[in-house]
Amino acid sequence: ILTEGVTDFRTLVKAGAVSVLLNEAAPDGCGVSMVNPTCHVYIMLRGMIDAAAEVGKLEKKLAQVTRSKTSLETRRSQDTYLTKVPQNVQEADAGKLETMATEIGNLEAAIARFQSMA
Repeated sequence: ILTEGVTDFRTLVKAGAVSVLLNEAAPDGCGVSMVNPTCHVYIMLRGMIDAAAEVGKLEKKLAQVTRSKTSLETRRSQDTYLTKVPQNVQEADAGKLETMATEIGNLEAAIARFQSMA
């Protein structure tokens, strides 16, 4: 599906070149926008942005997600969590933790990418 829509996508975003990377690392110098935990959009930014400012923004986002994850882990570790919280909420919380862990990993990778551009 992704490879079939490359021409349309390139036209919509007015890009010169578009590549679909499946299980491949992004080229050096790319910034990333995380659409969801499994879909990321990489844009060549080397020489076009202030990498240090982008690192600062990403570090703020990382701190926020880390705080949220820690808060949820703390809530889940309480003695009454398993007995008082409905099963569907427990399952949703487990999914949120998994998503936050993935997002933290993606943010850390993005920070490293921007630091390599500086």
